Amino acid sequence: MSLFDILAKSGQIKEMVERFKRSLKEEYVEGSAGGGMVVVRMNGAMEIASVKVDPEVLADCDAEMLGDLIAAAVSQAVDRAKDLFGKKFGEMGLGVDPSMLMG
Repeated sequence: MSLFDILAKSGQIKEMVERFKRSLKEEYVEGSAGGGMVVVRMNGAMEIASVKVDPEVLADCDAEMLGDLIAAAVSQAVDRAKDLFGKKFGEMGLGVDPSMLMG
């Protein structure tokens, strides 16, 4: 393989990675806790888009319980975003284990 071939390939890989990053930002997952009382919406790049809290929760629970519900919903959303990352990465067909790229 010539230097030109290597450089051309690296440009293609860079383009694939950029498309991959964009696609992660365009797909969303949700995590919920308390039977849907708290719902966190996050994109595949793990950016939180929204947090919805049922008003009933605010009336009935203390701050510690609300914090626990939010933490559980975020954790579930992160797990789902990681699954989405793995799925989308697998579609790229690079033959690399995506778990090696995520902490």
